[in-house]
Amino acid sequence: MSDQTVTESIDTYGYDDALEALRQTAQAMAIMQAVSLAVAAQEDGSVRYDNNNFSRWQPAVDAACARVRVVRDALLNKANIPDGVDWVTSLTILEAAGAALWHTVGDLHGDTALESEQLQSLAEAAMDSLGVMYEELSNVAGDLSRGAV
Repeated sequence: MSDQTVTESIDTYGYDDALEALRQTAQAMAIMQAVSLAVAAQEDGSVRYDNNNFSRWQPAVDAACARVRVVRDALLNKANIPDGVDWVTSLTILEAAGAALWHTVGDLHGDTALESEQLQSLAEAAMDSLGVMYEELSNVAGDLSRGAV
């Protein structure tokens, strides 16, 4: 019988992870910017859809959530993760926006419908939070590129 040595590979958070996190965060910001612009155009009548309810933007908000979840998963599932990256705030705002939009699906009376100003406010808050997250991730990427982490 031979001795077998089991070697575990520990996946550590590195520069490539930080770059991927930056890419995902930038995409989430772009999605929310597009949602904000589309809602403004929908509100002022520049564009009109067959289904002109603002709930139509819920899948886009979900796509932004998915990108933040990719960042979250890398931060939670690797060793040597950087401190100070606040993904929680961005994901919370995006998930709240998605839930509010989902809740308005099929609302015919408008009693619970999310108003354009509310959706634009949520989009702005999400973009601000994502901007902070992007800056934090940029700092992490810079530190990793210099070997400071």
